[in-house]
Amino acid sequence: MSDEILIEVDENDNEIGTLRRADENNGRWHRVVRILVRDEHGNILLQKRAQTKKTFPGLWDNSAAGHVDVGESYEQTAVRELYEELGIKTPLREIVYCREKFVDDSGKYNRFMKLYLAEVKHDTKFRLQKSEVEKVQWFTPAEVDKLVLASKQASKQASKQASKQASKQASKPPRRSCWFGNILAGV
Repeated sequence: MSDEILIEVDENDNEIGTLRRADENNGRWHRVVRILVRDEHGNILLQKRAQTKKTFPGLWDNSAAGHVDVGESYEQTAVRELYEELGIKTPLREIVYCREKFVDDSGKYNRFMKLYLAEVKHDTKFRLQKSEVEKVQWFTPAEVDKLVLASKQASKQASKQASKQASKQASKPPRRSCWFGNILAGV
């Protein structure tokens, strides 16, 4: 993972060079994709991140996600990640394109994100990439809303606790400018 070579971009998403995956948290702009899988009933498939993940281990996340490697487009990356993490191939539709900026304990992140939607049958069989995904589960949109709300409340609580410590070294909760980041409540 940390030996991946990513596309470095400027603040307008123009390619300007490369960076190592291990250096993604130093404020340099790069690209990521996220994929939401939806069934015929409108349920959304979320993945629970593997406990061994460096960031947000054991938390609910998008159906699949990843960084855009050198030589790949956003869409090629989305197709690759969906297959690697869930073992499925299905048409994708781009639904969001945005900038994402946040700071957490591991550094400063600046990236462009494209969110894709994949639609599959509820009884689709998934082959999970165990190094990335602990399990997957279908959630109704209302249940996803509750998870996102719980995540926001947990973030606010963490921020209050950090403020009470009154230390410049206190950790700050992640801040995101795009909907549906990696920090869904760990339930």
